[in-house]
Amino acid sequence: MHDDVRGPEDRLDGHLRRRRVLVVGLREYEAKPSAGIITRAGVAKLLFGNFKGYIDHALCNDIPKATLAPLDTTSTYECEVVDKGRKPTGIATSTVRATKNGPRAY
Repeated sequence: MHDDVRGPEDRLDGHLRRRRVLVVGLREYEAKPSAGIITRAGVAKLLFGNFKGYIDHALCNDIPKATLAPLDTTSTYECEVVDKGRKPTGIATSTVRATKNGPRAY
């Protein structure tokens, strides 16, 4: 008889998050990703989706086609979202990070 296959719960920023649990035979293994992928296309899709309707363009600093990045950690990739009718300021307004749900820019 094996134990319940639900994973243990972690507290993260005041929210409960369940870990993935892989059951093989009678052994349980916990897997928790430590890295995610940041892609140039993913960041563009995120920015143009979040600022739909009033973004003219986004200026980002050399985001590669794809790169591996630690999860939930500020990366070195930054973007400036330029609104329609405005000129770029040269100041980044968003820092990109990889999350378990894809790229995010804060």
